Amino acid sequence: LDPSLSIEAHALAFVMGFGRYLPLNLRRIRFGLSCVAYSYPPIATVPTVTIDCNGTPAFYLSCGVSNGNGTNNAEKDTCGKTESSNGSNGSNGSNGRDAERKVLLYFYGGAFVGGSAEANLGLAARIARSINCDALCVDYKRYPEATLQEANIDALNAYTWLMHHTSPRNIVVLGISSGGGLATSMLQNLLRQGKEQPCAAALLGPWLEYTQCTRSISENTQYDLIVNPRVYDFIRPMMPAMCGGESKRRQMSPFFGPVKGLCPLHISYSTIEVVTDECRSFAKRAKAEGVEVREYTADHLMHAFQLFFGYIPEAKLAMVDIVVWLGEQLRTSQSQGRKNENTNDGPKDASAGEERKSHGLGGGDNRSSSRRGAALPADLAVHVEKCLDHRHLDSLFCDVLLILASLGALILFPCILCMFVLRS
Repeated sequence: LDPSLSIEAHALAFVMGFGRYLPLNLRRIRFGLSCVAYSYPPIATVPTVTIDCNGTPAFYLSCGVSNGNGTNNAEKDTCGKTESSNGSNGSNGSNGRDAERKVLLYFYGGAFVGGSAEANLGLAARIARSINCDALCVDYKRYPEATLQEANIDALNAYTWLMHHTSPRNIVVLGISSGGGLATSMLQNLLRQGKEQPCAAALLGPWLEYTQCTRSISENTQYDLIVNPRVYDFIRPMMPAMCGGESKRRQMSPFFGPVKGLCPLHISYSTIEVVTDECRSFAKRAKAEGVEVREYTADHLMHAFQLFFGYIPEAKLAMVDIVVWLGEQLRTSQSQGRKNENTNDGPKDASAGEERKSHGLGGGDNRSSSRRGAALPADLAVHVEKCLDHRHLDSLFCDVLLILASLGALILFPCILCMFVLRS
């Protein structure tokens, strides 16, 4: 209990707290993570096409956003119909690229064992619409069917496929939990290969360190409603095999990878979740290496709390901060790209950085009243609210179910406790 939290956050915590008493197995974890689709179902008006990104399956969402010349991507749907990664079909412009196409590259979370791209289609579509772009949801391989190395290959395949259809300055990346770690590994692999970075990346509670038990992992599982002791005890023994062997755990951890030269990062996390320490340390190291980093922290909330933006106001504030930042990064990148094309002088990182600062997007830990960054224009606020709105029959049912579960728990828990006391 904390006076700074909303009533909705307290109710959600009360209901989710009982999850720590339930035994877990792989099937239950995957079922639980698939329920994201019930809270944020696919949007019927958003065309969705299955893509083969050079052997990696993905879903392309044409959100019907104007591409700048009076048409929209849903009408053209050229990128979605392209089934190969060679860029030879289905796109306009030189080298098969659509210079105006903006795309959100989305990596779902699930501790590398659960979650799926299909279950996250509705969530990805809402975030993509809020920043006026399409979305590519990567259906990367999971453990135990594959190792992290194969998931990293899937991430690179998806990004390479996108590079054949749009400029990297039009690509923004979003990764949730383990998907945040996968997105970070992809950015680091791009550095190693000398490939161009995307416009920006938002990491929501990224899981970055796979070698040891940090303080926040050992202590915060008792507070974290998502990664509770049951989840931690189930996942941790899998890590050596997941990484391809004990000797590869450090190599596979993006926490230890290169950071100098990474694209601008938005790192959002709670101060009492299991990945707090690694997120804070990674952000500090990235800033020291000259990377533009925006940190958004929230108190007394669970891991990946941002995904509950349809239920608690604290999560909506965090998600709005993310989408506004991504939108500003896209506008700044495209504006700078046009200047470079007009002058033929190539990219000017310094001027781009100054322009980002003019929007209030500089690095640093932005907490309390300053964590929202630049003031949100009224028209943009309405647009973001409309895109993130989850109010539909399924979610209303979930809201009612949440209330009933809270009331039921209030009645059942004392009864169960009394039964144990009487039997003992």
